[in-house]
Amino acid sequence: MGDPLDNPCNTTVKEEPVDEQLLDNLEGLQGKLKYISTQMDDLVKEPLDGPLDSEMDVLVKEESSVNRSISGNKQRVYFIGDSQINILVKTNLFREYDVVNWAFPGKRTDEILEEVRNKIQERTKRGVRVEENAIVVIWVGTNDVLQGKCEPFIIYFRKSMKLFRRLFRRILLVTLPPILKPPHKTPCKESVIRMNKCIASFNNSNKKVNIRSINPSQICLKLDGSVRLELYEQKIGNKFTRDDQIQLNLMAFKIIASKIKEIFCLL
Repeated sequence: MGDPLDNPCNTTVKEEPVDEQLLDNLEGLQGKLKYISTQMDDLVKEPLDGPLDSEMDVLVKEESSVNRSISGNKQRVYFIGDSQINILVKTNLFREYDVVNWAFPGKRTDEILEEVRNKIQERTKRGVRVEENAIVVIWVGTNDVLQGKCEPFIIYFRKSMKLFRRLFRRILLVTLPPILKPPHKTPCKESVIRMNKCIASFNNSNKKVNIRSINPSQICLKLDGSVRLELYEQKIGNKFTRDDQIQLNLMAFKIIASKIKEIFCLL
């Protein structure tokens, strides 16, 4: 039986029909939410006493109202991770969801954990909480591998999951794809295997939290175990070729995004 992904360029990624009017309304709400957030940021730079306290209360209530409007129309999905998350969101395959993109390019897992803690603290101060039915997609670890930080990754990923399990009831973890030619000859094959085992070990489903994972290696590897080089980025921008075989290309991300959406209904 042939491998269905032998020619991934012929792979059809199904896109659901989108209500353009609904999208316009949601974009307007998201723009309003961004404006309110900016006003709040300006206020917290000032001493909060007297009228400013009242003004902040008004903004908090208005923000909560906008959040309810958004949540009422779309499923909210948080995306947390490094540059991989950024590219994943930019595939435009999640347009029917209310996306919160917490991507931190170049950051290791310990740094991403700190960034997320800061964001949660900022939101808590404003009286904004993570929605009860929200989904979170977590894709971290690439920069840990490239910097030879396998052991610290395992420690901080476990710490991260303690936080995420308190915040979210629906969690989707993305394991690391093969990294073929890391810089500085950093040995990473065994590290990626260990890190992926750590990530997958959190798969769990109970009444309190549902955690599932997706393994990009199933997309990046053929049935005979060889790597699909055609799924790796060959250029940097429009000018420079690259042969490091670290970064997946847009087709690979679209396939992964499609698989992620299939799992959403199981969470």
